[in-house]
Amino acid sequence: MRVKRTYFILATILGALLAAIIACTLPGNPQPPLPSYVPSTQAAATFEQTIIDSIAQAAPDGTFSTTVTQEQFSSWLQIKAPAYAAIQKQSWPFKDGQAAFKNAKVTIYATLMQAGAPESPVQLVLIPGIATDGEFKITVDSAQMGIFGVPGALLSHITDIIQTSLNGQLGQYKGRYTLTAITVGNGTISVNGKVIRG
Repeated sequence: MRVKRTYFILATILGALLAAIIACTLPGNPQPPLPSYVPSTQAAATFEQTIIDSIAQAAPDGTFSTTVTQEQFSSWLQIKAPAYAAIQKQSWPFKDGQAAFKNAKVTIYATLMQAGAPESPVQLVLIPGIATDGEFKITVDSAQMGIFGVPGALLSHITDIIQTSLNGQLGQYKGRYTLTAITVGNGTISVNGKVIRG
């Protein structure tokens, strides 16, 4: 009985490893738009500061507007986002993250890191929006890990980390602004909002 159980455990482990190997080698794996992309500290800081500055320098009527690029966001994903996740007591799940802005959607390409599992390429197609409290929120349009879908619980966890990390950079303004529009162009995102005064 013990021998059969040992064989079953070994078969399960080998099966999981084989699935991971297949997922990482078969065509159809998520591929980043720029395989040789190198993040820029300056671009990451610009993404962060541009949004903060636009709120701080709002017009007399409280309105603000800013535009950021996918290169800036890609650099922020790799350089700045892990620290914001840590502030929320969460582990940033990606390495080598890149983003593409197109067709009103944000596509994130990255390597997913999970404790006790092989690293896997992942592609998340997200639709940015505005939560009822006026903060940024994301809705998942589709998700792919290797050649498979991303399990629901894992996807929900990843989505929460991305969303809280993005909102975390505006923590000093929490409750003092509301977003009014988010527009995804080809390579850029424009954000409009209003500062709450009084």
